This record gives sequence, C-alpha cells and structure tokens, in this order.
Amino acid sequence: MNVARVGANPDPRALSKVTGIDKAAVTEPVMVRAPGPMHGGLGSGLVGDTIGNPKFHGGDDQAVYAYAREDLDGWESQLQRTLSSGIFGENLTTVGIDVTGARIGDRWHVGTDGLVLEVSAPRTPCRTFSAFLGLSH
Repeated sequence: MNVARVGANPDPRALSKVTGIDKAAVTEPVMVRAPGPMHGGLGSGLVGDTIGNPKFHGGDDQAVYAYAREDLDGWESQLQRTLSSGIFGENLTTVGIDVTGARIGDRWHVGTDGLVLEVSAPRTPCRTFSAFLGLSH
C-alpha cells in the first residue's frame, strides 16, 4: 500500500457540509485506531481524518477505506479525466493488491509496526460521492 490519506473538504455541492472525499496525501506516519461505534464514536480509524456523514460512515467496521489505483485508472478511462489517489475518499490507495477481489474477513498486514486491517464491508457509492464527481445518482 502506498499512500495514507486524511482530511476533510468542503462539499462543493452543499456548501454547509463537509465531505471526506478527495483526501490529500500525508508525508508523515498516521496513527490508526479503533474508532468505536459508528454513532457516538471517534469516526475515522485514522487520527486527523474526518467522516463527513457519521450517520452512514465510520466506526469500527468502516474505520479505514482502501481503493486500488488500478480501479482508479479504470475509472479515468471511463470518465475520460484524471483522478488523483484519494479522490474517492480512500485512506489507502493500493497498488498491486486485488481490492475488488477482497473478501469479508480477509486480513491485510500493513507497514512494519504490526498493523492488521480486516475487510469488513464493500464500499457502496453514496449521493455525496456521485455529486462530488459531478455524476447523476
């Protein structure tokens, strides 16, 4: 895995909201933690990250979001535009890992400090995601 990302951005489609989509790269290590429950917990599993809509995102079962660079490249072809790593809100942009083929319960060992991430659910695109990319839902 090549990139850890954290951040919150203004949602260009709803100026009063914040979205975790289109994350910016970080150059320093980021602490990963169990954020607790989706409702009333800490939100993201990455310290410094923001969950734009904690009603539907975050918590222990959605603590870190991984997406494959190869899948981003496929979307670039489909949408005919450049998509930077993090544009889909992923915390980890992977290279050479079959994220699409991951199964619930798969465990990934990340880095050298013993971090283990477990696949818990697929990511279903939401309206904010579609609107941010300028796509109809």
